[in-house]
Amino acid sequence: MEANGHMRNFSVLKQEDIRLLILFVCAQLLFNALLVSFIYYLNQDFSWDLVKQRYSLWDGQHYLSLAEHGYSILDERKVLIVFLPLYPAFIKLFSEITHSYFVSGWLVSNLMVVVGHIFFYKTLRNWGWSKKTSLFAIWFLVLSPPGLYLCVIYTEGLFYGFLSIFLFLLSKKSYFLAAMIGLLVALTRQTGLMLVFSYFFVLLSDYKKYTKLSMIKFLSFSALIPVGYGFYLLMNWKFFNDPFFYTLVLKGHWYKEVVNPFIRYHYEVENFVFHWPSFSDEYLRYQDYQWLVIFPAFVLMSNFFKSKIPFYFLIWGVACFLVFLAQSYWLSSTRYIWMTLVFPAVLAAFCGRCTNAAVLLSVILMSVSLPAWKSFATGGWVF
Repeated sequence: MEANGHMRNFSVLKQEDIRLLILFVCAQLLFNALLVSFIYYLNQDFSWDLVKQRYSLWDGQHYLSLAEHGYSILDERKVLIVFLPLYPAFIKLFSEITHSYFVSGWLVSNLMVVVGHIFFYKTLRNWGWSKKTSLFAIWFLVLSPPGLYLCVIYTEGLFYGFLSIFLFLLSKKSYFLAAMIGLLVALTRQTGLMLVFSYFFVLLSDYKKYTKLSMIKFLSFSALIPVGYGFYLLMNWKFFNDPFFYTLVLKGHWYKEVVNPFIRYHYEVENFVFHWPSFSDEYLRYQDYQWLVIFPAFVLMSNFFKSKIPFYFLIWGVACFLVFLAQSYWLSSTRYIWMTLVFPAVLAAFCGRCTNAAVLLSVILMSVSLPAWKSFATGGWVF
């Protein structure tokens, strides 16, 4: 009887996973179709070459170049060292099957978004959230201002997929596997290092459940997470004899260097209060600091909702927030802060199971996201 019960539970779980897979694959394809439709209606010279160009704009072309040619010490390619290697490596790997770097990049991004949706949903369900509230969180992420990056050739898809797997494994207390995935997150984006704080919090909050030997073992697993970043530093040292060469490129090419995060935040709060932009390209640049400015309010709000958000998740978000604040130039901060997943989680927690609230928030998100879609479709800058 017990064996039959286990088989029955496994069957239900498997059926749910299949339904989620079908749902999220269809949703991702629909999202891509909408994005292509925007390109079609806003460009008289529409062609599939134009779609490929839009999908690989800005950093996308650099990732494709790295996948094809790798890193180099040549002057014109030195700047590419600022891009971490895991995403180009996946594009290179998939290109052996697709025989196209563009198709490979698109597949990697979109497949990992589907993976991200599944594991983010499962993580939220492990927190005790309802099915509806969990789906709201994913819906708000897709509708968010940087949501379009979940389709194109950027690291958002890969980062989201691995981050969601990490959060799921941590919610299940699978420490070794979580640390291994954390390594991959840190090899996709440097903010992956901040997952160490969430890992420590979850482990130390349950220390009474483990023996001293188990605690030492689990703590030692955490050292795996910085290995991804350490590998990236070794690459810098190999090519340029300086493990932190990328910081020189960031300062010289993107005007980014480390600053006092609190002074920087005070400065941007003043901009937020006294500088209201028009709905144009200026508005998109304005969004690049408005989301960071209001982020602390969302963290504080999260304590008052029925759908509770675990503290370890908020620790991850706050750690990333401080990293973003410490940059002298807030370029692309909208993408970075939304991809911590704190915003969609807090918005979903606010809605709970209330469909009317979710519809209202969806309309608001669409109103602030449409300028980004329009700019993207016409080849303009977006975060």
